[in-house]
Amino acid sequence: MVKVRAARPAEAEALTGLVMRSKAHWGYDAAFLASCAAELRIRPDEVTARRIVVAEDPEGTVLGLASLEGGAPLATLGLLFVEPSAIGQGVGRILYRDVLRRAVQQGVRRLVIDSDPHAAGFYRAMGAVAASTASASPAGLPGALVRFEAAPAPLADWARAWTGGGRAVHVGNVAEFNAQFGDSSLDREQSAAHHYSCLAAFYSPYPSALVLPRAVPAGWTELVCRQLGWTGVEVYDGLVERGPGLVEAVRARPALAARLTGAGEPLVPWGLTRPFGLLAGRPWRAGELRYESKAAAHGLFGRILAEGGHPGIVLPAQVRAAGRWAAARLLAARARAGESTVLKSEHGVGGSGTTVVTAGQVRAAGGARALLRRLPRGPLLVEEFVDGPADPGAARDLTYDGFVGPGGRGPTGCGPTREGGAGGHPRGKGGPRIL
Repeated sequence: MVKVRAARPAEAEALTGLVMRSKAHWGYDAAFLASCAAELRIRPDEVTARRIVVAEDPEGTVLGLASLEGGAPLATLGLLFVEPSAIGQGVGRILYRDVLRRAVQQGVRRLVIDSDPHAAGFYRAMGAVAASTASASPAGLPGALVRFEAAPAPLADWARAWTGGGRAVHVGNVAEFNAQFGDSSLDREQSAAHHYSCLAAFYSPYPSALVLPRAVPAGWTELVCRQLGWTGVEVYDGLVERGPGLVEAVRARPALAARLTGAGEPLVPWGLTRPFGLLAGRPWRAGELRYESKAAAHGLFGRILAEGGHPGIVLPAQVRAAGRWAAARLLAARARAGESTVLKSEHGVGGSGTTVVTAGQVRAAGGARALLRRLPRGPLLVEEFVDGPADPGAARDLTYDGFVGPGGRGPTGCGPTREGGAGGHPRGKGGPRIL
């Protein structure tokens, strides 16, 4: 996995060699390269001033370098060179995205790029736009530079909600989160929900570390990092194969806990729990979980729809039964009408505590009361079931994902995702989760 770090003054000579090898890769003759040598030389006292970074492989071999020069609001991509043997492996993309991230952090609004003509296609593909003064040097000369400009875009407010836009430690404590609402009658697969923890990779725009309960293939994290331009992401996995105790497993490893909490980076969980509060050094407040109640989430969806702007989306009717017998009466009435029903426990994510019941299943179980005896204990929500579309290739329903702010306020941003699968789905079955 490629890592980006600050260059060191002692590397100046070696980095100059890399720059010249990269320039020579495009077939320039010795006379032209000699004419460029003074301009492309990197001096030890310039490394920090020019904000040069290098990309290196896990063995520490330097694969490329880039510099961000000048200050807000106008800066320059002074250098971006890749070792010839690493060209085409995504190193340039990683370095370019790192420059854009650093430019945003420093308040740069306009980034000027004077590109070698052989690299012009790369910058176009990365979204840079040819400047009105298209050539940065006299046209027709060998290696005449082409000027591009880019506008580094600050992160949206929702992307900054938990991390301020910086790097963060992502903790995939899905099972632990479910367990705080769990009931002993939930089956093992539902109570664990470890399969959802892979989403920990995407809690914030740029993780520094992923903490996962089960082991994941190295190729998966490498692919994700390569596609999204992430570097230096540490992965701590295989910490707990069964049961919900991911954070307890971290706290049982003092060196790991110190590494995750000692860098001053925010810790972002799937959801807030008491053990996570102990690890992160913040109090656990039940009020921050109010949108993890499926009934509260249903109310939130209703308010969103009432504001308009969501044509074609229908919120299913939902009733919070006063007790099990009330739930049985509602279920029996729907079964007599030939309707399927969605029964939900008050809390839980990843399908935990959610059951779809057909009228035939109610009859086969010997009635609504007999069927409910098999379900998890606790309050039940009784919701209408919406059949899927006749076209098997159509989107079957919309699932809502939202970001809830650190104080329990939300959502600060949201977006629908398309669900597939056979048969019908309870429309709106998903709830916003704290990321």
